[in-house]
Amino acid sequence: MDWQSTIERRFEEGGFQIDWIWMNRSVLFLLAWKGRGIQVYYVEWEGGLRPLRVSVIKGVFIELLSYLRRFERFERAFKGRNVVFRWMVFRELPGSERMLLDESGVKPVFVPPDGVFPLE
Repeated sequence: MDWQSTIERRFEEGGFQIDWIWMNRSVLFLLAWKGRGIQVYYVEWEGGLRPLRVSVIKGVFIELLSYLRRFERFERAFKGRNVVFRWMVFRELPGSERMLLDESGVKPVFVPPDGVFPLE
């Protein structure tokens, strides 16, 4: 599965605009927006960070927002929008990891091998 193309196609079919953000070689985010909402996905791909502690999960998103503040278009992209943080995975999450994400206020999204996952 070419997961990146599959995900792009899925969001485009749902009417979303998307942008991939690489923070470094191993940290990938997907921004998806439509209307007044923007969804920020941490993409846990091969060798990605596993949700180990609430502080680590929150830190990942804070680091992204700090990174984005350097760009002029940040204000235009986020101003007046409802922001939802999500954690995209390509594996079933064990209960402990799902619970940590819930405690962090981050919704996990499982992308199955067929690439069909619910969009909100």
